[in-house]
Amino acid sequence: MMKTLQKEEILRLVNFASLAFGLFIVARGIYAGWNQPIGALGQPMGMDFFCFWSAGRFALEGRALELFDAKLFTEYQASYFKTQDVFLPWFYPPLLLLYICCFFALFPYKVAYLIYLTVSAGAFYCLARRLFPSVKPLYIIAFPAFWQNLMSGQNGLLTAIILIMGLVYLVKSGFAAGLILSLMSYKPQLCAAIPLYLLFERKFRAIISGIAGFSAVVAISTAIWGFAIWPAFFEGLRDAQIHNHGDKIAPAAMAYLFGPLQVLGFDRQTALLLNYVFVVACAVGVIRLWLKSTEADVKNSGLILLTLLLSPHLLAYDLVVTGAVIVWLWPRENLRPALMVLWLAPALGFAFGTLGIPLFPAAAAAILVQLNRDLRQENTVAAMKATSVP
Repeated sequence: MMKTLQKEEILRLVNFASLAFGLFIVARGIYAGWNQPIGALGQPMGMDFFCFWSAGRFALEGRALELFDAKLFTEYQASYFKTQDVFLPWFYPPLLLLYICCFFALFPYKVAYLIYLTVSAGAFYCLARRLFPSVKPLYIIAFPAFWQNLMSGQNGLLTAIILIMGLVYLVKSGFAAGLILSLMSYKPQLCAAIPLYLLFERKFRAIISGIAGFSAVVAISTAIWGFAIWPAFFEGLRDAQIHNHGDKIAPAAMAYLFGPLQVLGFDRQTALLLNYVFVVACAVGVIRLWLKSTEADVKNSGLILLTLLLSPHLLAYDLVVTGAVIVWLWPRENLRPALMVLWLAPALGFAFGTLGIPLFPAAAAAILVQLNRDLRQENTVAAMKATSVP
């Protein structure tokens, strides 16, 4: 009993500390940036949100095709802040996110940023409280990845809302789940594992509605922006690959294995190859869970981890969706050390990354290994019980 109380107290203190730190950083950023929108690193207040806001402005001005020209787009951003230090290119397809950006671009930047903080944080909190009522509010708002998104103005909260809602609705309505999951197409690097999972689960209604939802979004985008938007987008993907695997992002900041391996001295090609080998090994473990496990929480957790591991571009803010994995798997006490590492990864990933320690990949691998061990033991026990029945 005392040990349980001590664990609860430790968790509460850690969450309070995380919450206090997150509030301090966000409040400091807003205060410092309100009168001086360019920060010490040459980034605007809200950093990545400025990319979204300026993309909306670009589109509303009738220059949507030029979004995918990194030179023109970043020159436009630099002219707004009268600096050449801003480099926030646009690599997203002209789908859901662009419409959201157009909405926020209707407001002045500072006002739009505050609205974005309020809406995204509020929507994520309300969804978490509705889907996971047993989780204390403190644990939701103290999650480090939650604050990573607010500090940078990123869209990880939107990704988490779509993916978690889609997985929850798979049990209730395959048709609705497919439509929800089709919205993930706004971030295609996080979509690779979803169709595979639906096939393994034989969720054919979700597959059909997902294809219909995606087709509708593409048709609407084509009607609004014109067919020429698609060749421009695919042309821009080459710049995205250079940006993601080049020197624009510090290797220590990368949340996937590719970054820390470079810190350890591996060249980019070798690091990329080793990352692929690691991902394939994890994928085998996830597929085994999909085939053998009967627990939806285990299968969904496997999907989320594989979705992140497969991404060729993964940073701390993307890890907010792992909050669902932590909630689903927390009852398994043998997983709690790895789940705590997963919880801390968004906050400490960069610090460990500078030492060449891949915090998120290590936690994900440990969770998948333990889940497969548990599954093997459960199957062994079930087989023994079956053979012992007279």
